Amino acid sequence: MTAESTPLRIDKIIPETDRAKSIFVTHIDGSPLDYKPGQFMHFGFQQINQVAYRSYSFSTLPEEGAAFTVKKMENGDISRSLQQYREGDILNLINVGGKFVLPTNLDGIRQVFLFAAGSGITPVFALLKQLLKHHPDITVYLAYSNSSPAATIFYEQINALADEYPERLTVNFIFSNNKNLLQARLSGFWLQEIVEKQRKTDWENILAYTCGPVEYMDTIKITLFTCGIRSENFYMEYFETISDGLLLPPPDQEKHRVRIRLLGREHMLEVQYPDTILSAGVNAGLKMPYSCRSGQCGSCTARLVSGEVWLQYNEVLTPDDLRNGLTLTCMGCPVHGDVTLQYD
Repeated sequence: MTAESTPLRIDKIIPETDRAKSIFVTHIDGSPLDYKPGQFMHFGFQQINQVAYRSYSFSTLPEEGAAFTVKKMENGDISRSLQQYREGDILNLINVGGKFVLPTNLDGIRQVFLFAAGSGITPVFALLKQLLKHHPDITVYLAYSNSSPAATIFYEQINALADEYPERLTVNFIFSNNKNLLQARLSGFWLQEIVEKQRKTDWENILAYTCGPVEYMDTIKITLFTCGIRSENFYMEYFETISDGLLLPPPDQEKHRVRIRLLGREHMLEVQYPDTILSAGVNAGLKMPYSCRSGQCGSCTARLVSGEVWLQYNEVLTPDDLRNGLTLTCMGCPVHGDVTLQYD
């Protein structure tokens, strides 16, 4: 493993369903991790000839101890191997990141809508607990889609929270095995009905968060935007990689030089599509930060000092971020000349 990784010790493992476990970790010296609810841990797993990288969202509040929850996937080598880990085993943390968090300033916010499907509940559950325990003036609505109660991660914990906060939390479990087919899937029409019924304040006072399959989140996004939510108040967290068919090729596919200021040093690269700035840097041996490599998490964000970067895809940087010079190296290609980037 690289020198930039940090070893974490597994302190405790809690089964959540027959396919999902929560894994609690600390630093080797026992000190806690520094993170915000909704963020993720980016790990490196040493394999025979390479290091495999995976990100897993925190499912706990910092005061509960750092834990991530992983669901065993049939086509997921790492998720399957994690089911075999035991207390005392070591994981290698690359970094903590993610922007799927509550704003620093919640003045004026009176209600939060949370939408999750399957294992997408993991970061949403952390946000739910943060809202209920630390923001008493905010009411919360949670819609959580799954196949059945037995397959629902945190089913009992969420019901317990609903009992503890009956005036502030409304929960709607949506199960695909429901015999009433109209209530087995969260359609756009049904969602619009739910939102208008549950909405307690003006849209400018509402935040919304969603995590799940891409098609599911697209339904949430389109419906809420139609209802009137502000784009800056809407947050999505992707667990899936965007398909190549959705990526936009840059208008300029010539080779350009990219100067990168990283960790107090300057590095010079030559980058040409289909390489991105990140892929060229990693191939050159630079220890550039990244996680999803699909324009969805923001871990690779750098500041554009000069030049122009074309983004093939972007689901994390806001218009204000872009105007302030931020860009995503994992989706970025230099266009119309040379580029200089600075990692803050």
